[in-house]
Amino acid sequence: MTRCIFSNRKGKTLSKISLKAAFTTTLALSVLLALNASTFAATTSFTGNVLSVLTDTGTGVYTGVTPGALFTGSFTYGDTEAQATAIFTEPTNDERDWEFNGAPFNAFITQGSTTTSSNEASINIENDFPLDSDSVALINLLLPGVVAGDPVDVWSANALSTGASFDVSDNLINGIEFELAFLKLGTTTSPPTLFNDLTYQPMAPSISDADITVFVIEEADDAGNTIFLAVGTVNSVNSVVPEPASLTLLVLGSGLMFARRRCVA
Repeated sequence: MTRCIFSNRKGKTLSKISLKAAFTTTLALSVLLALNASTFAATTSFTGNVLSVLTDTGTGVYTGVTPGALFTGSFTYGDTEAQATAIFTEPTNDERDWEFNGAPFNAFITQGSTTTSSNEASINIENDFPLDSDSVALINLLLPGVVAGDPVDVWSANALSTGASFDVSDNLINGIEFELAFLKLGTTTSPPTLFNDLTYQPMAPSISDADITVFVIEEADDAGNTIFLAVGTVNSVNSVVPEPASLTLLVLGSGLMFARRRCVA
């Protein structure tokens, strides 16, 4: 942030006024360039209540959590796909992941007394993706009648706790994964309509756009055994995507106004 000081001294020459005006405009342009060069991050946060605890071996971080428990969470990630550390597309071309690692990207989930943080966040988009049996089991808790193979459109944000990873079979190992997901369901004769392709979407859908909006917390030990798994319904979502162009135009406009005030003085 810069501070503007207006002089009230008499007898300033036109050249001095013009010089100060030019300096102010140059300063505004410098700020504009700095804004264009910086990383803008989108943030999606949510609140929700646990619907069901599917696994609790008594050894997990969230062991003892019961249905009804209130969770809040947040994901901060790139507002453009160019900021992604890595992008993965399934060979079937119906799913794509964007990974954002390191500051300013991060995520957390908490139920008050216990918080899981991450220095990464990922966005996943699925278009007409065929549901597998594990996903169907979770979905049927909220919307019975869904079967494996039904197509679904998905927007989700997810993150891993420090030290957690996946094995070659995509099973979680040694930590926690937490996810916020919006699902639009379809059938083999009536495809879902949340997305038409795998274009990057930093703005989360609204709850009303999806058939189901849930959060999931899973914890696994170092052998890949699930020691805690819970799914919850989402009550509220707030998704904010910055607009760099608007910000830079505002700075430039402010600089020109300051220049005009100096010339008129």
